[in-house]
Amino acid sequence: MTNFFFGPQQAEQLIDTMRVIHGNLFTHQMGNVSPDQVETIIIGAMVGVSEAQFHFGLTQLSTQTYCPTIAQFRALCVSGSWWSIDEAWARVCEYTKNRKKNKITTLAKYAFDQVEYLINMGQMKEAQNQFKGIYNANLLKAQIQGKSQTFYEPPKQIGTALIAEEKTPAQKAGLNDEQKLILAMADRLRQQGMSPKEAFIQAQVAIRGEVKSANKFEHAKHGLSKKPDSEYWPDPFDNFEEYKAALRAEQKQLPNAVRFLDEKVGGGV
Repeated sequence: MTNFFFGPQQAEQLIDTMRVIHGNLFTHQMGNVSPDQVETIIIGAMVGVSEAQFHFGLTQLSTQTYCPTIAQFRALCVSGSWWSIDEAWARVCEYTKNRKKNKITTLAKYAFDQVEYLINMGQMKEAQNQFKGIYNANLLKAQIQGKSQTFYEPPKQIGTALIAEEKTPAQKAGLNDEQKLILAMADRLRQQGMSPKEAFIQAQVAIRGEVKSANKFEHAKHGLSKKPDSEYWPDPFDNFEEYKAALRAEQKQLPNAVRFLDEKVGGGV
């Protein structure tokens, strides 16, 4: 994913605007992060935001009673590009008339899939009410996460066989766009003098808006039973040697995402 618009000039413009509107709140929010690192964080977090979306976000800053984080500002930028609830429902109604000609967004398609059975039963009012509830809940979640609206593309088929698209190396490694952005930003921050663990944390906060929970908490979130702490993998940023030892014990290779740590301390798996 490449961003051809947002660069150092736009980062400085955002920093100056935040300081004018929110004063010391913005400075306090960034803590002890250096100006170069702040610029790196902002540029990395704003990947994919268009010029029009950026200026929309700037105009909305003056209406905010609090100082938004960089992730929240990105969400503010893209919020204006999403279909409203009423517009989404109207587009869905058009979509049902001609699914090949009329386009629909991925979010609207998801909400529509949940209520299509009601439409087929003739319960349009109930379908509309449920659609709006589902769409609104997921819209707010997407905006908080800073996602942009995308259009639904039906699967390509030859007869009954789906066309298999060749995966990129990153896809084969299981990394999505968000994870690739986080690792790229963390590497740049590390090169600017930040510790590996702090760089990874700052990158997650900038791109994702939060530090992702450890896998043992993911178990709890999905209603799965927790394992004893001793059965979870060591954190490579806390104890890299223990992490490498665990890999050796299971005859696994060191993941590319943390190889820079091995290069820093020396040795290999």
